[in-house]
Amino acid sequence: MLMKSKLTHISITLLVTSMLLLSIEDTFAQRIKPNRWIIEADGGVSVYFGDVKRYEYIPDHQSPSEIQPMFSASLGKEISKIFSVRGQFLYGKLSGHKQSAHYYFHSNIIGGHLLTDINLYYLFSGARYGDAKLNVYTSLGVGYLSWDSKLYSYKSSPDDSDLIGESKSGAFSIPGSISVEYVINNNFSLKAEGAL
Repeated sequence: MLMKSKLTHISITLLVTSMLLLSIEDTFAQRIKPNRWIIEADGGVSVYFGDVKRYEYIPDHQSPSEIQPMFSASLGKEISKIFSVRGQFLYGKLSGHKQSAHYYFHSNIIGGHLLTDINLYYLFSGARYGDAKLNVYTSLGVGYLSWDSKLYSYKSSPDDSDLIGESKSGAFSIPGSISVEYVINNNFSLKAEGAL
């Protein structure tokens, strides 16, 4: 009887100890905390939609192309697993042409924005921070864009053209975007973003 009671006592002690060790491991395990700095370098294209355009809905690839390069750099900080803020510097080109009216334009764009990013995955899932490999973000912000645009007229081809108008100006902007991010590891990720 004494031997059976000692065996029961040892079994219960081992069971309770193993349960405590497992719960401590889960409770005190090192986790990624949402307090990271964010550095981004982005590249993409701008597509012009407006009155000096060859086709109404399809970008034209002929010279001068309506698809132009756009670059940006951002520095930001995560506030929580759902929210982050970032400052963005933007540089790019914009171009369009209307063949029927014999007009085309080129524009250089420079801008600065302050954006708030919202991680929709963590907002709606309630998952632990660091568990997601695929995140969906929406961004909204304020900023300023300045441009240097030149409008040209031509008779037979865009190579033989005359400058007919120039505008150097700027405007307050409210940028918005939706992006999808694939997390490679704790330090690197790939992101595809569509912005207005």
